[in-house]
Amino acid sequence: MFVDIVTYHRLAKAIGGLLTLIGLSLAAVFATFVLTGSSPLAGSPLDLDGPGLLVLASIGAFTLPLGLSLFSDDDATSARLRIAGYALGLMALLRLVAFSSPEIRATVGLTPLIEFFVLGGIGATAWWVRPNTEPSIELALDLELAAPAARVWTVLGEEFGEVDKFASGVVKSSMEGPVGVGAVRACQTPAFGQGWDPGPEGLGSRTRRHLKPQG
Repeated sequence: MFVDIVTYHRLAKAIGGLLTLIGLSLAAVFATFVLTGSSPLAGSPLDLDGPGLLVLASIGAFTLPLGLSLFSDDDATSARLRIAGYALGLMALLRLVAFSSPEIRATVGLTPLIEFFVLGGIGATAWWVRPNTEPSIELALDLELAAPAARVWTVLGEEFGEVDKFASGVVKSSMEGPVGVGAVRACQTPAFGQGWDPGPEGLGSRTRRHLKPQG
């Protein structure tokens, strides 16, 4: 899902604020334990001892700087927001684990389950939303073939629609229209098998975008 850059940075700052708040809260819990020697969670469903509080502090030490970093409007925001999505997803799973405990359910009811859906939804949004200015990824492959250029062109160009002759995962292929830019190759693959762009009932297609016979 793509949004304009202004909306994207607003989303990043909102999620950054949430992570910062979570990080500060967890850090405060651990700091209280260190300074007073007693857990501020004593008597609650999350009555953790020293090691447990240390785990919470570790989570806070990760989420706090991550949240603060999302307030920067730079090119790395997209990568940081994806990491935030994973972090929120992990927190959501921890809520689901807590909800599976009968003791916690008896005390706090559906709260962990609600938090699971809320944090999971925010995490999914952070992972899926992208700025419309983000450049697409282009992959290139250079391969040396021990064959004449004319033969290579015949296979890759003129026989574009006859991929079933050498691709074991393609049962049948055909080309709609003459060889050239815009030509569409339709392929049929075995059910549940490996193939070229399998779609409904093993059907898929490739469209030629470039054509350069020279060289």
